Amino acid sequence: MIIILLASIIISFIHILKNNKFKLLLKYVYAIIIIYLFIIAPIIPQTSERIAIYPRTCYAFFSIIGVSFILINRYCNNRILIFLLIATLSLEFVSFNNIIINRYVVNSRDKDIILQLEKKVEDYEINNNVQVDKIVLYNLDSCKKFYKDINDNINVSALKESPSVIGLYTYYTNRHLIEIKPNENVYNDYFLNKNYDDFSLEQVVIIDDTIHLYLY
Repeated sequence: MIIILLASIIISFIHILKNNKFKLLLKYVYAIIIIYLFIIAPIIPQTSERIAIYPRTCYAFFSIIGVSFILINRYCNNRILIFLLIATLSLEFVSFNNIIINRYVVNSRDKDIILQLEKKVEDYEINNNVQVDKIVLYNLDSCKKFYKDINDNINVSALKESPSVIGLYTYYTNRHLIEIKPNENVYNDYFLNKNYDDFSLEQVVIIDDTIHLYLY
């Protein structure tokens, strides 16, 4: 995408100067500046430690390729620019298609984990004659936001944030849980110094009416 972007800008400048369209040059530079400011403006008020440039943040900058096509194609039928535009759209199609597929995969894995957890809870309730209605979440600050083979900065697992874990559990099981504060003794007994790369039922401990879930 960066190569296509630079190529489209260079080709545009060449044709603008070649055809002495200096007003068009000003419009083109103006468009680039506005698009660039649109990207960095939301970041300026933030403190330096909070600034992060993600692909989705700067993706709008690649609209310059389309702007190049619109402006330059009015004055010359440049086949190279047309090819670059087609290449851009092709890359976008493949990229977004992968993102959408990954979203389905992540949702499916989240659901599978919830259903595994619920099966353990149901078995516990039957064996102990207890109604489970509380949950404690551990390792919220350090858990991995993505599945290890899917990390495209967009498809974050819903099982990595406190509100969404509760909501997802209710959605798939119709069980309404109340989140309570972590228990230090339970953490030390079951989760201390543990390091998981994937989900396992070992990360789920049920005590009395409470699920203790360690987020890996």
